[in-house]
This record gives sequence, C-alpha cells and structure tokens, in this order.
Amino acid sequence: MSSSTGRQPRDCELNDGDRNVMTRKGWLPVTTFPELEEMRQRHEALIDMRRRQQAQVVALRRRFDQEDEAKGEALRDGYRDGKKPKLPQVTTPEERDRLLREAKEHAEAAAEVALDYAYEVRERLRGPLPDGWQPHIALQQFAVPPNGIGAALMGELRDLEATIQARAQEAQRILEEAGHELRTLHPLKHWIAANANGAQGQILPGTDFEVPPTHTPGSKPRDLHVPGWWPTDDPGAGVEQPIAEIKPDEDGTVDLSDPWFKERDAESVARKEL
Repeated sequence: MSSSTGRQPRDCELNDGDRNVMTRKGWLPVTTFPELEEMRQRHEALIDMRRRQQAQVVALRRRFDQEDEAKGEALRDGYRDGKKPKLPQVTTPEERDRLLREAKEHAEAAAEVALDYAYEVRERLRGPLPDGWQPHIALQQFAVPPNGIGAALMGELRDLEATIQARAQEAQRILEEAGHELRTLHPLKHWIAANANGAQGQILPGTDFEVPPTHTPGSKPRDLHVPGWWPTDDPGAGVEQPIAEIKPDEDGTVDLSDPWFKERDAESVARKEL
C-alpha cells in the first residue's frame, strides 16, 4: 500500500463514472467510525483544495473576458463619437498565457492529488484481494475482502446489528405484552357498556370473558379496510359509514357478512371443542 504522499497505481477496473464519484464530496459517508471519519475529512479537504485551484482558472478567464469586453466597448464609443478611444489597460497575451498555464498546472496537480487519495482510500478499504475474488458476487452477499479495513468495519457493523436486533426483540416483547393487557380490558368494557345501558337483550353475564385478538371494536383488526367499518380517527367518528362497492347477487339480495368474522367464529368453535 502506498502512502498518502505517493502516487497510487491506477488500474483498469474503474471507469470515468467511478472516478467521478470518488472525487466528489459525499463519496465517503459521515459515520461514527473514527478511521472512516478521518479519511472522509481528509478526502473532502483535498476536494476543496482542488475546487479552489480550479476556481482560479475560471476567475482568470472571466477577468480576461471582462478586459476584452471593456476594450471593445471603448473602441465602439470612440468610433461612435468620432474621437480617439481611451482604451483601458489589459493583460498582454503573453502574460495571459503565463498566468493561465500556471493556474492550470496548480489545478491539475490538486486534481491528481485528490484522485490519488481516493484510490488510496479504496485500497485501504479492500486490502489485498484473495486469489479468485469476484467483487460483483461478493457485493450481493455483503462480503468484503478479508484483509482491508472494510472487513474490520463490517465486523463492527455486525456486532452493532446484533445489539440493535436484541433491543428490537425486547421492544417487540414489551409491545406484545402490552397489547395482550389492552385486549384483556376489552371484554370488561363491553360488559360494563352493555349492562350499564341495560336495554332488552343487552344484559350479559360476567363470566367466560374471551380475550379478543385485538382491542378494537368488533374484535377486528383496524388495518383491514372493510366497507361500512366504523372509524374512530375521522371527522365522522362514531357515524356508520356507507357501504360502497357492494353489488347485489343475482336474486337481488346483498350479502353484508364479512368472511373475517366467519373465520374467527370457526376458529373459536374449534378451540372450544378441543
């Protein structure tokens, strides 16, 4: 591996599009990994240096164009007024060539240094390639060469993933436990509402409370969109919505039953028979 002060060998693996990505800010992501963050800051500093040198070339050309425009305007004024024109001072062609040549040399050198460092970063990430290594297949498997810092970073990421997955599993357990506790409240709410209203056919016994699969009204999951469902998060909450897209059968009858409830009831009967 070459040092950051030397030229990096240029291989034939990368095309112009690859090199364009490698020599732009944003190629290296912002992370909490110190080694990767150090390379990113160094890379962006070199890109800024290259941009400043390229801006010098652009500024010189703009300056010379403005000089030429001012000279041309003075000549036009002289011929228009019939007087000898007062020509502004302009840079001589020889001086222009010298200044532009030097500015281009600086810009090209800065661009080469930025590209060299980009190659160095890539080499540090992948390290020496094992014999027969197939990078395109490896990418599909999130595999990296074993001897670069990319392998070490991937190892740290896998450890971090395991930690986050454990947290997610614990959070899921807590959610499921809380969801079950919420569902256990629903039968009692239904009993209180029925008996407190106390109309004919609404008196219910306080035994055999069955915990529903969800604590929403009707024991049906709210994420299943059914025509006629009673929403609670719309301006018309509590108002039965019209049933749409329901067509009568050939005999003119309309089936308003919901297969979900049939399947639920069938499962409930099967559990009781066991």
